Amino acid sequence: MRKILLLSALFFYSIIGIAQIGAYQGKPHYLIDTYRAGTKIGTVEVEMYPSIAPKHVRNFDSLVAAHFFDTTAFHRVVPGFVIQGGDPNSRHGPKSTWGMGNTNQTDIPAEFNPISHQRGVLSAARDNNINSANSQFFICVAAATSLDNNYTAYGKVVAGLSFVDNIVSSARDANDSPLQKIEMFVTRGIVDPTTIDSVPEIIQPLNNLAGISSNFLFKWKAVPGALIYNLEFASDSLFQNIVLRKSTAALSIAISELAVGKVKYYWRMYANNGGFKSPASDTRVIYTGLDAPQLLLPANASIGMSTQTHFEWRKVAQANAYRIQVSTTPAFTTSAIKLDSAGIIDTFLNFNFSLTNRKYYWRVATEVNGISGLNATALYFTTGSTTGIENNRVLTIKQYPNPVAQILNFESSTLTGQVTLRIFDQVGKLIATQKAFPTSSTISFPIHLATGHYFYQISDASGLAQGTFDAL
Repeated sequence: MRKILLLSALFFYSIIGIAQIGAYQGKPHYLIDTYRAGTKIGTVEVEMYPSIAPKHVRNFDSLVAAHFFDTTAFHRVVPGFVIQGGDPNSRHGPKSTWGMGNTNQTDIPAEFNPISHQRGVLSAARDNNINSANSQFFICVAAATSLDNNYTAYGKVVAGLSFVDNIVSSARDANDSPLQKIEMFVTRGIVDPTTIDSVPEIIQPLNNLAGISSNFLFKWKAVPGALIYNLEFASDSLFQNIVLRKSTAALSIAISELAVGKVKYYWRMYANNGGFKSPASDTRVIYTGLDAPQLLLPANASIGMSTQTHFEWRKVAQANAYRIQVSTTPAFTTSAIKLDSAGIIDTFLNFNFSLTNRKYYWRVATEVNGISGLNATALYFTTGSTTGIENNRVLTIKQYPNPVAQILNFESSTLTGQVTLRIFDQVGKLIATQKAFPTSSTISFPIHLATGHYFYQISDASGLAQGTFDAL
């Protein structure tokens, strides 16, 4: 037997071609009369959401018009989960075939939407193919949010939920099939004509806001009666070229699909009550920001860093400037931020920290017209003490060649005592440490590394320098 999670085959019967489709403006209701072994249990009334899942509602309505569901069974009952029915095999076929569906049925493409699978929600059963829904449906008897965005919810019980509870409590076999057949007869009911006239009031972003990144939250006020909200993004003010549609049941959403790089979008939104959409909100213009830069120095998990720290990151094309933040906690709360500098036109910054032996977290965001975009994933480093290599002096040093084949050279007239070279990979992991004493202004270290990009720290008794190189 196919099941939800393994699930059953659905919708659309071959008779659809001759069925008369009911006309409705709003949310159509259907009455499901249920019988156990010929004795009536009760009537379950459901409303459907044609403005959210129009193909599934149209399919259900066509099957009702053809009396397709009459004498089919609720062949699966799972307490705390669902009741499921609508398989034509359950009319007269062997019980072992109930839930398997019929290959002559026409499948309906998935219409996944933000309606959550809460108690009372009616949804389309299917097999492993997301577009295999046809006539079978299920009703949730409890929250089943694991099904959200994996099954098409298209209606809800509005009366008679106690009868659903009665059905799910039926004595059943090892396959969750009721021991006594539970038949259904489905007829059309009323159509709820309630419109949704309130226009969504947008909270953010403001019109013409620039620097919109994938973690920016679009926000609006709740509209009475709305089940979900529909957002549209277009490249033109008339919305003739809509490039993205998004839906949510929440009052905010982050949009990750917008192209980065100062791209201009027109956007608007609607409230949706399942039967109608509201008038469109006002149209607003936004400009996306840029990708976050790659952080270079200090390398992640660096230790013994000078309190006079050199920060460096890769240039991002089209960025006007950058914003760097340094914090004593990874949460970057206001009280923990020790450096917050915006409008940096270079790809580096030197800053002198007053605290020694302290762990710091740092991140950089691109800026477009003064608006910060997406932050890079934060890295961390630890400052050293006030003695030895952790002094505040930054070594003036020349490193060559780059790329490196076998020997990495450093040239400086100020190196004193033992010199330590630390090499880190691109994720900040320390992979090599070498020590040597300079005999001239140039000190050399043998390099045996796989081809790639690396970070280094070189220090003597009085200071530290850092940089990057490529190995061949």
